[in-house]
Amino acid sequence: MDFSPADLFRSTKTGSRSSLDRVNKQISASRGTFRQKVHVGVLLATVALVTYGAIIIWSASQFKADASFSRHLLGIGIGAVLAVLVWRTDLRGISNFSTALLVIDLIVIFSPKIPGLSYTGGLGMTGWIKIPGIGLTFQPVELAKLITIFFMATLGSQYNGRIDTARDYIKLCGMLSVPFLAVVAMGDLGSGLVVLVSGAIVICMSGARREWVLSTLALLVGLVALVLALDSVFDSLLGHDVLIKQYQMNRLTVFIDPDNADSDDAYNLQQSLIAVGSGGFFGKGLGHATQSAGGFLPEFHTDFVFAFLSETFGFCGSFLLLCLYVLLIFLLMAGMSNAVNLTDGLDGLAGGTITITMFFMAAIAFMADQLDLAVFAVAAAGACVGFLWFNCYPAKIFMGDTGSLALGTAFAAIAVITKTELFSIIIGFLFVAEACSVIIQVVHFKRTRKRVFLMAP
Repeated sequence: MDFSPADLFRSTKTGSRSSLDRVNKQISASRGTFRQKVHVGVLLATVALVTYGAIIIWSASQFKADASFSRHLLGIGIGAVLAVLVWRTDLRGISNFSTALLVIDLIVIFSPKIPGLSYTGGLGMTGWIKIPGIGLTFQPVELAKLITIFFMATLGSQYNGRIDTARDYIKLCGMLSVPFLAVVAMGDLGSGLVVLVSGAIVICMSGARREWVLSTLALLVGLVALVLALDSVFDSLLGHDVLIKQYQMNRLTVFIDPDNADSDDAYNLQQSLIAVGSGGFFGKGLGHATQSAGGFLPEFHTDFVFAFLSETFGFCGSFLLLCLYVLLIFLLMAGMSNAVNLTDGLDGLAGGTITITMFFMAAIAFMADQLDLAVFAVAAAGACVGFLWFNCYPAKIFMGDTGSLALGTAFAAIAVITKTELFSIIIGFLFVAEACSVIIQVVHFKRTRKRVFLMAP
């Protein structure tokens, strides 16, 4: 007998409903179990990085007033409180507050326009606000990125994992365009693209059909290609750079050949190299970073914080930081490759999902001016499309561990190279969810000899 997810949720007397209630009770009961909800290795690595960063900011605050250590501790405290609240909260309770989340999202995005909140630093910063009384400054669009994810999740949850009509899909895309256009209107295209991609991932996870998603991607790629082809035309008509700014070209030139670049453009790079070299093996110690204290190294508490760290703690301190970072990379790559492998438990599922994620990673690599990496990601996505063609019924080929593990590792490697490790968890949320379902199933079964899910993954 055929039935829909909606019929399942309407039923109050069937065995399926009883099973669903029992699973929900087991999930709710397990929320207070620390080891089931937190990866101890990731937690320890994160705490170590946060502690190390706090030490660096304290040292920087000895030379620069803008590097406020108290403000940094306030940020750590706020982040810790929010992390605990999210961990302890059943987020299913916000599913009925989509309108409120949209209003809050728009208020946060346009908050720099509110009199008394707007803040402009001495380096041409825009889109920042300063909280009166405590003097905390930050970019509200960073908070809006998270709110948008929750907003789209509340809308997508109404479809119970399956969007049946194109009208509903277009409706979700239209709702996503509201925060995206609002961020673009504030003059921050980069953050707008992050909002667009993260919201699009939520729509995909809500049950959008594959052909709709691929058609939307093809339309977006076509529009981007058209804009790039007309870039020179736009530049001549408007009389200024539209897509690629002159300062971006200068940065690229300095990075490729700093010795032959203009001295003014290469100044920051040269000073940072001097700072790294002067640190030696053990560093100059806390409070003795002369390059930073003398004002030769600009913005050493933010943009050039690694050069400041190398001058202060030398090679040993830099190596320790890299070891902690490598630990996180290892956990990411090992976890993601196995997550994609678990997703391949259903024929074609890993191929289809990795195709979409690779297209997103290609867009990120392109925006980061890493064209070779973008080409690799697009090639991997194209190979997966070819695989799906021959994997259709009757299947002529199968992926197996060799393909799924390699694709998962490639996805994680692109995330590491483009510095989007945390963002890749959102892009590959399906893989993460599949892996978590297996972990929960195995741990719970070993302890109680009962299953949480009927099938995992």
